Amino acid sequence: MASSSLSSSLTHHTPPSATGSLSSSPPIPPSPEEEKAAACSLSEAETLSSPQESTPPIPPDPNMEIQELQQQLEETRKQQQQQLLLLVRTQYQLGMSFLNRVGTETNLREAFRLFKLAADQGFAPAQFKLGMMYVKGQGVERNFTRARELFEKAADQNYPPAQFNLGVMYVNGEGVSQNFTKASELFKRAADQGYAPARTSLGRMYENGQGGPKDLTKERKIFEEGAKQNHAPAQFNLGVMYYRGQEGPQNYIEARELFKRAADQGYAPAQATLGSMYENGQGGPKDLTKARELYEQSADQDYPPAKVALKILNKT
Repeated sequence: MASSSLSSSLTHHTPPSATGSLSSSPPIPPSPEEEKAAACSLSEAETLSSPQESTPPIPPDPNMEIQELQQQLEETRKQQQQQLLLLVRTQYQLGMSFLNRVGTETNLREAFRLFKLAADQGFAPAQFKLGMMYVKGQGVERNFTRARELFEKAADQNYPPAQFNLGVMYVNGEGVSQNFTKASELFKRAADQGYAPARTSLGRMYENGQGGPKDLTKERKIFEEGAKQNHAPAQFNLGVMYYRGQEGPQNYIEARELFKRAADQGYAPAQATLGSMYENGQGGPKDLTKARELYEQSADQDYPPAKVALKILNKT
């Protein structure tokens, strides 16, 4: 019997920590020493577990830093170039405004000053305009040598007006020794860029055999190109070829039409030649009134052949 009572008490025993009167007692707060120790333990645990504190900092990549600085330098350089270009263009445009004003010496000197500022920065249009002022003696004493130097700088930048005017200097021997070969080369460089005055001058050199052999085929082709650009001298010279029957059949009707297109632009040689065709009834009906009108327009531009023709017509 004693053995049965002991087995029953072991089977139904409940630990006092889980249930019973001990679990309902209030918790015992930790002592200050225990709190301090717990806080230190937590701080140490956080410090050890923090990857930011435990991993050493990554040193900067020198190559990456150099690349970034080089990129910044390039961007700054581009910005400076853009600002400089804007400055020189403004100087040039302001110079043009002074040049185009009703001419006073003060305006010309100011235009010269502004063009020089832009030209000194290598701006080809300003170099060309400054050269033209030296050629014409506008705002400065006339100086073909200085003009040539400026034209050369702009021509080296492939600026057609400078190439053309430098070629003119070689044709006329102004500031340089006369050299038709050099002039022809410069005219061709400008003509290849579609610059109509250079095409006409190059065509005349082909016609006269200057700077190379005479070549009427090339002459006609280049006048045709210029005429398509509505360039009056090219229209006139192509009209002359039709009038004479050069490199094709003689055609007064086509010649008269080309002369008219050039005359309508105020080109004095075309006005005088078209007047002659009206006077003689070539390529259309005879019209002395129209002939006199055209002679007068050309004579007003001091074109000598027109003055002579007008004097003869007025006597009839």
